[in-house]
Amino acid sequence: MTKRTEESIADYMLASLRKWFPIPSGGCVWSNHSLPSVPMTCGISEYTFYYFLSQIMKTEYLKNNMLDKKKYLEWMNKGVTKLFEDYSIREMDQVSRHLLAIIDWNEASQKRRENYEILHNLIHKNGKFEIVSELEEGEVPFCMPVCTQNRDDLLRYLIRNKIYCNVHWRLSEEQKSVSPEIKNLSNQILSIPCDQRYGKEEMKYIGHVLNEWGMGRE
Repeated sequence: MTKRTEESIADYMLASLRKWFPIPSGGCVWSNHSLPSVPMTCGISEYTFYYFLSQIMKTEYLKNNMLDKKKYLEWMNKGVTKLFEDYSIREMDQVSRHLLAIIDWNEASQKRRENYEILHNLIHKNGKFEIVSELEEGEVPFCMPVCTQNRDDLLRYLIRNKIYCNVHWRLSEEQKSVSPEIKNLSNQILSIPCDQRYGKEEMKYIGHVLNEWGMGRE
């Protein structure tokens, strides 16, 4: 944990490194204020065990989609369950440290921006979904968020075409009652992948599938 040196409108900023890079653990926090030193426990946990296991199984499944993926999904779900059961403040595990040290951050950032722009230029304007925001100078996208009133239908269509997206903003029923606008956004937003694992050909395929759905050709 470090003190943030740049100006920021926030008192604290959090980042989950495992959501940006293919590592099982790791996160950081910045603040405009001094942060206390907090004791941390070992980075190895049940979650990291299930993560490693499910990723090995995922790799094998992607090589041969005739394999039964039920076991992979079972181990992955167990890992997610363990993640949200354990709120210990842990160190980053050694494997994650090693992987993070060899990642070219500038290259990953540039690839994400390129993929976003490629996908943005490929998608046809239509009435079934819209891109939530434009990419500003210096921004590095986590994904390409789109909104549609038929979000779950689009999600199922993308899955059928081997494109796996996340719904990153699911709300509890209590949270949905706070504001109709928040509820609508939660029900409509979908995260389209554009991270550094992919390139131009993958973006062209994703754009093609999105356009097919948007023009009602699914």
